Amino acid sequence: MEQGFQPADFPYHPATADGKCYFAAPNSRSLAEEYHRYYKDGILEVTIDRAIYERYFKPLERPYQGGKQVICFRF
Repeated sequence: MEQGFQPADFPYHPATADGKCYFAAPNSRSLAEEYHRYYKDGILEVTIDRAIYERYFKPLERPYQGGKQVICFRF
């Protein structure tokens, strides 16, 4: 974690891994658990400074399948 998230940590293998790192917003823990049940890759819980979250991650928030749970993602 000292070096941040690296592309090699999130490989691209079509049909099973899309090469992206997904973040579930704090109020969407059950969404992270749902992803874990499906992909079996575990859950990595991180704490992000609020100012950094607001600046870099908040703009990436999207409702998950139109619901109330929020997922953030990076390309």
